[in-house]
Amino acid sequence: MLRCLAETEEYRRCCEQVEPNAPRLDDVLRYPLKAIAEHPESFPAIPGTNIRRVKTNGFPDAPPLIIFFRVVEDDSKCELLWMEPAEANDLLEELLDSEADAA
Repeated sequence: MLRCLAETEEYRRCCEQVEPNAPRLDDVLRYPLKAIAEHPESFPAIPGTNIRRVKTNGFPDAPPLIIFFRVVEDDSKCELLWMEPAEANDLLEELLDSEADAA
């Protein structure tokens, strides 16, 4: 099932903040967003929430990013909630990975 992707205002603001440092942002996001639309359940959930995350690979002229999203209740679309550079979030990633491993 292919879900629609809905960008929240916060996600759009994140894109605007990241884009000056990532002129190839569209290239970086193309495949992760396709994967979210096709198989959102394959990405790890943040424990205790319905929010999932996906980490992109680094790309020439774009840093690795973490995209946070959720599948809406009727399962017809995914809301893109926010995005940030992965380097700024290494501690959070370690914490979430250790909680997911413990679950």
